[in-house]
Amino acid sequence: MKDNGVGIYEEDLKYIFTSFDQSEQLANIQNIGTGLGLHLCKEIVELFNGEIEITSKKNTETIVSFTLCLDMIKR
Repeated sequence: MKDNGVGIYEEDLKYIFTSFDQSEQLANIQNIGTGLGLHLCKEIVELFNGEIEITSKKNTETIVSFTLCLDMIKR
């Protein structure tokens, strides 16, 4: 997934998957949520033995990518 939003401060990326963590840059924005979304995404991806990562360029874009290990079920 890729967006063209405000981006994320590089120093905040190391905490991005921590539950209830929010960037300092969001301090002046109302109704931004609880900070659980990416934490829950990481938990789900890891349930499928996958990996999730995020990269961001300030004032340009944020890219979230993930892989899942899925078994094929034969019927």
